[in-house]
Amino acid sequence: MPVGKGGEVARVQFAIVLGATQTGSYNAMMPLGESGETPLQIRTADSPTSGVASGLWQATRGTVTISDARHLGESGSYGWASGSIDALTESRDGGSVRIRGTWQCVIDWGANG
Repeated sequence: MPVGKGGEVARVQFAIVLGATQTGSYNAMMPLGESGETPLQIRTADSPTSGVASGLWQATRGTVTISDARHLGESGSYGWASGSIDALTESRDGGSVRIRGTWQCVIDWGANG
């Protein structure tokens, strides 16, 4: 299914406040950010290096699962996490995209903590 205007890059992003255990399943829709956006979003841009998003899909249901997390929030260390996503997102114009799969992330030591 095409996302955006075509020829664009889709970025999946999520923001989760981790508890003491760091692993577990989290609601893709709550808590809402300061501007009312969901923690899980898909944004499109004209290129991978563009900082300007041209499209936005927000979660309408689903979960983000963190199955493994190491050294997150430890200043001066690389952090690492992995898990899965199963969620439905919707754009302002009513278009929907389902996202399902696994993910992994490395946090640079300078940004961790």
